Amino acid sequence: MPTRNALLPAPLTSAPLCIPTRNALLPAPLTSPPLWMPTRNALLPAPQTSAPIWMPTRNALLPAPLTSAPIWMPTRNALLPAPLTSAPIWMLTGNALLPAPLTSAPLCIPTRNALLPAPLTAAPLWMPTRNALLPAPLTSAPLWMPNRNALLPAPLTSAPLWMPTRNALLPAPMTSVSAWL
Repeated sequence: MPTRNALLPAPLTSAPLCIPTRNALLPAPLTSPPLWMPTRNALLPAPQTSAPIWMPTRNALLPAPLTSAPIWMPTRNALLPAPLTSAPIWMLTGNALLPAPLTSAPLCIPTRNALLPAPLTAAPLWMPTRNALLPAPLTSAPLWMPNRNALLPAPLTSAPLWMPTRNALLPAPMTSVSAWL
């Protein structure tokens, strides 16, 4: 089969079928041997049996077992293991690893420069923002709304609701107190 920089033999019999890619030859057996998936700068073997499946990524190899072994999710600069069992699932983010257990452990929400734990129980929920951590309890505690340069507490009870702004805090009571424009 034709490709940009090399010749790829593609036997249609028991011999392996080669899939074109940009900078390498990727043999892809159609039988019990592993199937190779194309990627930009590396070879990614993807067994279709009990062996792990490899998912393409930009700069690394990401093994993703479909059995009890953890699945690896692609990301830009790191490997993110994501077990599908009781182990925590790792969510993608720009520059960090975010563990997100699906059990009683807190769920982490990805953000640009920080780790945001977000417990789904009585613990507070953390909302992503550009440069800060915003805790947002889902109980009687106030809910924090994201803002560019500050923390904005926004209670969902009788307490006043805080509206986000660029450089200041604007209290806006939703009760008998007048709202701030």
